[in-house]
Amino acid sequence: YTQTWAALTAVFTAGVGIVCMPFVAFIIGRVDSRQMIFGGLLAMSAAYLWRGQFNSEATFGLVILSQAFIGVGMSFVFVPALAMALNSVKAEELPSAAGLVAFVRTASMAFSAAITTTRWQDGMTINRAGIVDRLGDGAGIDTLTAAGVAHDKVPWHLNRLVEEQAVML
Repeated sequence: YTQTWAALTAVFTAGVGIVCMPFVAFIIGRVDSRQMIFGGLLAMSAAYLWRGQFNSEATFGLVILSQAFIGVGMSFVFVPALAMALNSVKAEELPSAAGLVAFVRTASMAFSAAITTTRWQDGMTINRAGIVDRLGDGAGIDTLTAAGVAHDKVPWHLNRLVEEQAVML
């Protein structure tokens, strides 16, 4: 799972969100914004819980589908939340309020991304240590050598397998 594949899956979140936003804007006056935000958070939570069950054998299609649900949820959260925030502002203060909302949203996303990435990396390090402890002395080396992997390439393959599994745990 490379950075290119990650970017391709992220495109689906944004694409589905952009496609859903006109619909959300259309129904925003007909449906309570709080209900729309709740539904969006529910959709995103369900998608993240579903993704939490994926393993290293998850297909690209499954990842894209989960990203699509996240995109739908995001459009049902951000549009009503922005509308609620800006509806309570006087017309002459609207540009300043929109800028402030954009700044707070961007800063919040940056903090959450940094915290999430740090926690994920810490978890991966702990998981990697646990996997390496369970490998024992030479068991992985003997298995890979018996499978036909050149002896000088075994550490690289073993490291790659351990990294893959540590990320998924």
